[in-house]
Amino acid sequence: MREHGEEIAGLGAVVAVTFEDPPRIRRFVERERIPFPVLSDRDRRGYAAFGLGRANPGELWTLKSLRAYVQGALRGRLPASPLGDVAQLGGDVVLDPGGRVVWIHRSAEPADRPDVRTIVRALRDAGSSSAGETAR
Repeated sequence: MREHGEEIAGLGAVVAVTFEDPPRIRRFVERERIPFPVLSDRDRRGYAAFGLGRANPGELWTLKSLRAYVQGALRGRLPASPLGDVAQLGGDVVLDPGGRVVWIHRSAEPADRPDVRTIVRALRDAGSSSAGETAR
């Protein structure tokens, strides 16, 4: 997302949502130079509304997750020590201008993320879409 942040921000109203506390979010946004707003959903109502689940303990350290952390470390991005709920899974949701969900990816495990090009394509399509929810 970092590498495509400006392109993504230029596609419309893009917002990231996390359950972290606002001071931690501010530090992250400044450090990573995130070009769009990052909001806090401390009580996770949005997570629940979009069906974003929780990982079981055995799903936290999958081969895919470990590979993602190693690849990040090799690029000089050491993971921060977790302060929040490491079992909360995330996702990516794209809404059309009318507020309808037109694309959603619910993470199945911590490192399960769609390719950024897929998200960019969904954002572009959302500008002209009037379709209902498409779960992925």
